[in-house]
Amino acid sequence: MTASGPAAAPGQPATRPGRAATVLCRAAASAIAGAGLVLLGLAGLRTIAEPPQLELAAAASLAVLVLAWQLRMDTPIMQRQSTVALGAAVLVCNHPAAPWHQPLAVFAGGMLAALLVFRRWKPMDLYWLLSKVASAAVFIAVFQILLAAPVWWPAAVTAAWAAYMAAAVATDRVLATAAGMPATFRNGVDARYAAGTLGVNLLICLGGYYLTALPHAAADPELLEVLFLTSVCLLALAVTGWLRNRELRRRLTGLVGAARQLPWTNEGAERILLEAVSASVRADQVALRDEGPGAREIGVEMDRWNGSGGYLVASRAGGAQFAEEDEQVLDALAHLGNGMVRQRELISELTYQAETDALTGLGNRRTLWKRLEEINAGRDAGEAIAVVYLDLDEFKAVNDRYGHDAGDQVLVTTAQRIRAAIRPGDVAARIGGDEFVVVLRHLATEADAQAAAIRIAEEIARPMWIANGRLQVQASAGTAFSARPAADFEELMQGADSRMYATKRLQQQLREDGLSGAEPAVGLTAAVERGVRQGLLRVALQPVIALDLDAIVGFEALVRYEDEQLGSIPADRLVAEARRLGLLDELTGQVIDGTLEAMRAVTAVSAIRSISLNVELGQLEPGSAVLKRLQQLRAEAPELNVIVELTENSLDTLSDQARLELAWLRREGFRIAVDDFGSGYSSMNALTEFDFDIVKVDRSLIREDAGSARNIVVSHLISMFRALQVDVVIEGVETAQTVQWLAGCHGLNAQGFYFGRPMWPEEVIVRLEQSGTAALADSLRRSSRAAR
Repeated sequence: MTASGPAAAPGQPATRPGRAATVLCRAAASAIAGAGLVLLGLAGLRTIAEPPQLELAAAASLAVLVLAWQLRMDTPIMQRQSTVALGAAVLVCNHPAAPWHQPLAVFAGGMLAALLVFRRWKPMDLYWLLSKVASAAVFIAVFQILLAAPVWWPAAVTAAWAAYMAAAVATDRVLATAAGMPATFRNGVDARYAAGTLGVNLLICLGGYYLTALPHAAADPELLEVLFLTSVCLLALAVTGWLRNRELRRRLTGLVGAARQLPWTNEGAERILLEAVSASVRADQVALRDEGPGAREIGVEMDRWNGSGGYLVASRAGGAQFAEEDEQVLDALAHLGNGMVRQRELISELTYQAETDALTGLGNRRTLWKRLEEINAGRDAGEAIAVVYLDLDEFKAVNDRYGHDAGDQVLVTTAQRIRAAIRPGDVAARIGGDEFVVVLRHLATEADAQAAAIRIAEEIARPMWIANGRLQVQASAGTAFSARPAADFEELMQGADSRMYATKRLQQQLREDGLSGAEPAVGLTAAVERGVRQGLLRVALQPVIALDLDAIVGFEALVRYEDEQLGSIPADRLVAEARRLGLLDELTGQVIDGTLEAMRAVTAVSAIRSISLNVELGQLEPGSAVLKRLQQLRAEAPELNVIVELTENSLDTLSDQARLELAWLRREGFRIAVDDFGSGYSSMNALTEFDFDIVKVDRSLIREDAGSARNIVVSHLISMFRALQVDVVIEGVETAQTVQWLAGCHGLNAQGFYFGRPMWPEEVIVRLEQSGTAALADSLRRSSRAAR
C-alpha cells in the first residue's frame, strides 16, 4: 500500500524525507531518549531518597496508564495517542505543584507497568517510554514555572497541557522520520476534529485539577482523585468502544456489500469497487488513475479492467486524515478488484482454450456449433448460408510415412490456407483429426457456395513445404446450402458431412480403380464388406509403457486389413466404411476374438495382462452384440485387465442409458478410457458426463519443448487427473526428447512409435522372448517392420 505524506503536491505521489532529515531526526531521537533516561534516573533516585507517602490515587494512576496502552481512541487527532491523552489527566491528579520527581515517578511507573504487562521491550517501545517521560517533565516544568510566576492556575494548566501535547507529537514525528515509518498525522489534521478532541481533553485536565488539586473543605481530595480517574477511564472506554463499533460497522458494510455482489460484471466492476471504497473509508472522492496518492490521500496499486496498471486513490474534503484501518480496507478492496481482474483474464484464457483447437488456432467443435447456431438464428430472412465439410485425403499415410510432426505441419498449413480463402465474416473450425468445417455467410445462390468450396479445396491442394520436403495434400469437400433460417441447423452439418463422404468415396474409388485397373464394383465398399464378412481382419498390438518402470505394462489392440486387390486399407477408413455399411459390430467382434487369441499367447510368455479395445459408445446398447461379446470375453479370460476405449466422436451421443451401461461394465471389472483427449470438445465434455478410469492425451498437445504453452497445459492436466484418481496415457510419443520431458511427470504411461509401432502378435512374442518387457528393444532401434 502507498501512503501519502503532507509535503507532497496534490495529485503527485508522496515523497520520502531526505537523507539529511533522516540523519538529523535520528540524532534528535537519541537526544530525546537520553534526556528521558536521565530524567527517569533522577526521578528514581529522588524517590528512593525521599520516599513519598503511598496514596490510593497513585495506584489508580498506574492502572489508568496500563489501560491507556491498550486503548485506541479512534478519533482523527487521537489515533494511537490514547496514552498521551490519559497521561495528561494523570499528571493533573498527582499534585503537579509538588516536588517534580513525585508526579514524574508516578507517570513513569505507570508507563513501566504497561510495558511489563504487555511485554513490550522493543527499541521503539523503550523510546516511546523515554519520550513520554520527557514530555511529562515538560508539563511539570512549565506548570511549576508559571504557577510560581504567579499565573492564574487555569492558564498554567492550559499552557503546561499545550506544551505536553506539542512535545508528545514532536517526539512521535521525530521517531517516524528517523525510522522511515508512517507518522500519526501523515495524512494531515482536520482543524474541526482536532479542536474538538483537544478541547475535550483540556476540559478534562482543568476539571481534574480543580477537583483534586485545589482545596475543598467538603471533600476528601484523595477520594476525589480516585473518582476522577475512574470516571476518565470509563469515559475513555465508552467513547473508544462506541467509535470502534461505528467505524467497524462502516468498514464492514462496504466490504460485505462488495463481496455480496461477486462475481462483478465487466460493465459494473469499476462502479461497485468505487462505491465500496467510498462507503468503507468515508471518502469524498475515489478514483482509478495513473498517478499515485498525493498529499492527504491514500492509495494502492491495482490492475485496471483494460489490462493496464494504475492506482486506487481515496481523498476527503478539507484534507481530513485517514486511519491506518482505512488504508487496510482500501488494500483489501483493491485485492478484491485485482482478484476479479485476474479471474476475468483466467476465464477468458480458459474460454479460449475450451473453444480453440490447440494445434491450428481455429475454433473447435464447440465453437462451431455455437457460432452456427448464432448465425442460423440471427440471419435475415433473405440471407443464405452454407456449411462446407472438408476432410484431408490419405492423411494417415502422411503420418505413417513422414511422422506426426510432419502431419501437424500439414494441419497447421491447411488451417492457414482455409483462413486465407474465406471472408472476414465466415467461420472456420477444426472438428477432428483431419476434418475442417467452414460456415459461409451472405451468399446469393447455391452456385456461390459451390464455387467457394472449390476455391478452398484448391487452396488446400497447393503444394506445401514441410521439414521432409515438398508435399501435396488434397481435401474432399461436401457442401450443404440453406437459403433461409433452418428449423434444425444440425441438418446442415449432417448434409455437408454425407456429401463430403460421398465425394471422398468417389475420389478414393477412382484412385483405386486407376491404380489397380479393377472394376468399379471392386472398390473400397466391396473390399470392406468382403473383409468383414469373410473374417479377413487381423489384430495388431502396440505396447503401452509405464515410464516410471521403463517397461511394457499393456497393449492396445488395433484392427488391420490388407485386401488382395486394394492392398492395405487405413484403419480409420476401414472403420468408417464398416459403420456406413452397418458392419461395425461384426468388425468389433472380430477384433475382440483376435485380441483374445493374441493375449493368450502374450500371457504364456509374460506377466502382461492389460489390453485396450476401441469401441464406439453406440455399440454398448443393452443386448447389443458387442456387449454380449465383452461379457463372453470376461468369462473366457477373467485374468485379463480389459480396457474399453471410447472413441472421441462417439461421446457426442452419450445418453443416460449409455451411462448405465458404462457403470455396469466398470462393476464387471472392465476399465473405461477416454481416447484422444484434447483433440476436440467431446472428450472435454466427457469429464463431467460419466465416470472413467483412464484418459489418453492426444499427441497434438505434446511438444518437445518442455517450456511450451501446450506442455504447461499438459502438466496441469496431469495434476488435475491425478486429483481425480484417473490414470494418464500420453499418445504419439515419437522422440527421446519427448520421453525426457515426460519423465519429470511421475506415474505416466505412454505409447507411440518411439517404443514400437503396432506389431503382429507373433512379432510381439518374439520381442517379449528376446527383450522381455523392456520399454525399448534392439529391434526397435533398427526400425522393426510394423503391422499395417
